[in-house]
Parts: sequence; C-alpha cells; structure tokens
Amino acid sequence: MTQKNPIVIGTFILTASGFLTRIIGFFNRIYLSQLIGAKELGIYQLIFPVYMISYAICCHGIELALSQMIAAMTAKKEDMCIKQLVFVTTCFSMSVAGCLSYLIFRYATPISLFFFNEDSLSLCLKLMSPVLPFSALRSCMHGYFLGKKKTFIPASGQLIEQISRVSCIWLLANIFLADSEKTAVFAVMGMVAGEIIETTYTLIAYRIDIRQKGLIEWREVPGNSRLLQSILHHAIPLTGNKLSLTIISSIESILIPAMLRFYYQDETLALSMYGVLTGMVLPFILFPATITNSLGLMLIPAISEANANKNQKLISQTVGKTIHFCLCIGIFALFLFFYYGKELGSTLFHNESAGDFLFILSFLCPFLYLSSTCASILNGFGQTKETFFYNLVSLLVRILFLVGAMPRIGMQGYLLGLLAAHLLLVFLQIRRILFFTSLSFDPKKSILIPALLGLCAAFLSQIIQSELKIMFHIQPVFELMITCTLFVTLYFTGFYLQFRKDT
Repeated sequence: MTQKNPIVIGTFILTASGFLTRIIGFFNRIYLSQLIGAKELGIYQLIFPVYMISYAICCHGIELALSQMIAAMTAKKEDMCIKQLVFVTTCFSMSVAGCLSYLIFRYATPISLFFFNEDSLSLCLKLMSPVLPFSALRSCMHGYFLGKKKTFIPASGQLIEQISRVSCIWLLANIFLADSEKTAVFAVMGMVAGEIIETTYTLIAYRIDIRQKGLIEWREVPGNSRLLQSILHHAIPLTGNKLSLTIISSIESILIPAMLRFYYQDETLALSMYGVLTGMVLPFILFPATITNSLGLMLIPAISEANANKNQKLISQTVGKTIHFCLCIGIFALFLFFYYGKELGSTLFHNESAGDFLFILSFLCPFLYLSSTCASILNGFGQTKETFFYNLVSLLVRILFLVGAMPRIGMQGYLLGLLAAHLLLVFLQIRRILFFTSLSFDPKKSILIPALLGLCAAFLSQIIQSELKIMFHIQPVFELMITCTLFVTLYFTGFYLQFRKDT
C-alpha cells in the first residue's frame, strides 16, 4: 500500500480527525467527571443502549449499504443514479428515525423504570430522542462520501461534532445554567447540540459536492421504488446483524449496573462504578482504536472491489499488512496501559478504580483492535452472517461471565469475560479469513519486535520519569503527560525505523 492508495489516504484522514476528536473527548470526560460526578456520568451512559438500538435500526446498515452501492456505481460510471439513490435512502432512513424518536419520547418513563430501574433517566431519554432524525440524515451523507472515498467531510464532521458538544456543555454549566444542579442532563444536551451541528455541516458539504459534480438535475434513472428495494436488499442483512448484536449488547449494558447492585448492595456505588467503566475507562482503551476503526471503514469497499475483480494478490497484501498494523497498535496500547494505566486513572480522574480497570484491560487491547478490523475484512468478503455469528458468540461469553462471575468478584469478573470473549472472537475471525485468502504472517515482525519496542520504550521512559522526580518538582499530571509522550515517541520511532528497514 503506497501513499497514493485511497485506503492509506482515507485511513490517515479519518485517523487524524479521530485522534483530535478523542483528545477533545478525553478532556470532556475529565471535565464531566468533575462537573457531574461518577453517578450522573453512569446515568448519562445508560441512554446509549437505547440510542444504539435506534441507530442500528435506522442508520448503521443503510450507511454501509449506501457506501457500497455508491462505490459500485462510481466504478461503473453510473454517477447520474447517485443523487436519486441518496435522496430515496435519506427519506426512508429519516422516516424510520422519526417514528423511533416519537416512541422513545412517548415511552421514556416506562423504559427508564422497567429496563434500567432509574427514574431520573427519563428526562435524558426525552432530550435525546429528537436527535435520531439528524443522525439518520448525517449517516446517509457519510455513506455518500465514504462510497466516493472522500473521507475529509466525515472526518471533519466528527471533529466539529465533538467541539460543539464540549462547547455546549461548558456554556450551559458556566453561563446559561450556572446556578443549576449539575446532572446528566448537561451531557445529553451537549450530545444533541453536537449531532445537530455536525448534520448541518455534512448536509451543506453534500449539496456543494453534488453541484460541483453536476448531479443537481434529475436524469432518466431507475425509479425510486427500485432504488429503495436495491438499498434495502443490501441494508437489511447488515441492519439485522447490527440490531441483534446491539440488543444483546444493550442487555449487557443493562445487566452490568444490576449485577453491580447485587455485588455492592449499594445503588449509588453501583452507578458510580458503571460510570467509571463506561464513561472514563473504555474511552481511554478505545482511543488507539481510532486508527483501526478508520482502517476498517476504508477496507469494506476496497476489499469488496478487489474481490469482485478477483484480485487475490491485492487482497492478500491488504489483509496481511492490515493485521500486522493492528497488532503493532494493540501491543503499543497494551504496554502503555499496563505501565501507566493506574497513574492515568488516579491522576486524570482522581479515581483509583479507573486506574485498576485500565491496568486489567491493557491485555485486551491487541485482541480488541484486531477484532474490529477482522470484522471489516469479513464484511468486505460478504461474510455478514459469519461476522454476526462470531460477534454473537463473543457477546454471549461476556454475558455468561457477567452473570456468573460479576456477582461474586465484582467488576473484575466482567473484565475477565471481555478478555476471554475477544480471544475467542479473534480466533474465529482469523480462521474464517484464511478460507478466502492466504495470510502472510511473521510472528517476529508482528509480535516479537513490537513487544520488544514496548518493553524498551517503557523502561527508558520510566528511567526518565525517575530522573524528573529527582531534578524537578513537577505537578503529577504534567509529569505523567511528559512520561507518556516519551513512551509514545520512543515506541513509534522504533516502529518507523523497523518499517523503513523492511521496505
């Protein structure tokens, strides 16, 4: 893969924006944890099972199917069909989203009490519900740009959304509602503002793009019903898979605070621990996944196109380099959180449990990042049923640990379940990928050398950290930032030198 390769360019753009977005998100999480506390942060996180189920129904499958169809139309020079396809798809997606939005608003209180046993969640769900039609519109626009391999708009839109979200929360907390009690409502209002602003930006960018392409006027193209039937043919299997997994994942999200209540026998402590895990720890763990997720988005249309052209050599090279890259990123994250996880949790969030969870989850990183990319590779081969089944098995293993181990040993039981589930998931995915392509894998280059780089980077950065403590009186947060920056710099310098040597 060269620098001119659309996969590399698209991944770089999405990754750069993703990093900036997550960095801003980190500061927002730290600010929120201090503004509303761990319990309210846990209540805020409870809206996401409902949101993600709704998003899976009206957005996820349609966005992926739209990007695949637009990529195919572009390759066949059928650009005149694209505007009509986007229009029909957007109308359908927004109609479904509007119905879901009404249902959530209408039944917010029963949902809060029956599923989550938390009456204060009702207002958060009502405030969140109007965002769904905007999410549907935005996802269709993203499907268009990704299908065209134009990643700048989706990438910059993510950044705008995060900046808008943080700005709204800060303005509400410090100016407009400065004297109000600080609750999860602040976070939800920030989320809604960010979604609306990003959707507006993406829609404007889409209108500009189709004007430049001369696609404003209707042409003699297939009818709306035929286009809708075509998009649904692609989208329904993807939506069904995603929805099934999201429902089971939501059951998991509902069970976590319930099992924590059983273990701690304390409602407030249970919600606080849930807030620590989902609002503080998991965003940290998923930060390096920005790269692998971006790569996955670009791999689906690229592998689909190469597979259609029966270009086995390109497929093999792409898959091999992708898995190697994901392992290098995963091993980097493993050493980072293993050595500095406890300090990151206690220094940034002032929460020792956050540090303990980061330390335990460090072992999950290589498998977590690799599994998301392997899923994209299998989807590129059209293996949506297999991807669904593997993810289903993984989720069931997690729920088994959640119900069996969590009531006895607390959060550690669930974290062990995450590790076991992702180990199994990666094994199943790699085994299936080998049915479709040969895989050039060098354990020395992909595992041993990155592990040695991680050890050396951690050893040298800790020596420098010790010297800094002796020579200067630095604030703990700045000391940690300097040390982690040194670790990152040393690791990726070694990674770059190794890459240059190989090429």
